[in-house]
Amino acid sequence: LSNDNQSRIKETKTGVSREIPIPGTLIAPLRAHFRANPGFLLFPKADGSLYTKSAYRRLFDRIHKALNEVVIKDKIEKLKVKTPEKEASIRSVDYFPDFTFYSFRHRRATDLYYLAQSGQISTKKAAALMGHSELVFLTTYSHIMESRETADIYQNATIPEAQNL
Repeated sequence: LSNDNQSRIKETKTGVSREIPIPGTLIAPLRAHFRANPGFLLFPKADGSLYTKSAYRRLFDRIHKALNEVVIKDKIEKLKVKTPEKEASIRSVDYFPDFTFYSFRHRRATDLYYLAQSGQISTKKAAALMGHSELVFLTTYSHIMESRETADIYQNATIPEAQNL
C-alpha cells in the first residue's frame, strides 16, 4: 500500500501495472493485516499459505450453493410450497447458471460503465480501474447500454404508463 491510499498491481495478464484505489477506512486494517502476514496475501489459508485452485473451486461452490439456497427458500416461502415434489422441482434449478468468480469483476465493470455514461467518472478512469484501455473498455461493455436501451424501448412500447415515469 502506498501513502496515497493506492495499491499497485504489478503483474497483470495484460502486462501493464495499475493502481487500485482503496477506501480510507480500509487502509489501517489492511496495513495491520500485512504486518501480521508478511507474505502479502490478502486471503491466506489458516496456515498462512496460498489457496490452491481446487480449494478456491470448493469455496466458490459453497458460495454458489448458498446463493441458490437463498433463492430456493424465498421461492418456497412465497409460493407456499406444500408438496415434496414441488419443493424438489424448485431445488432442481440452478438459479445462477452463469455465475463464476469473474461475475464479481463483471458487476464492478458494469457499475463503472454506468458511472462513466452518466458523467460521474470519466471513461478513462473507469477503463483504468478495470485495467483496460478506453477502447477495450467501451468495446467490451457497450452491450450493457445496448441491452438497457432495448429494455427501455420495449418497456415504453408495451407499457404506456411507463412513459410518464
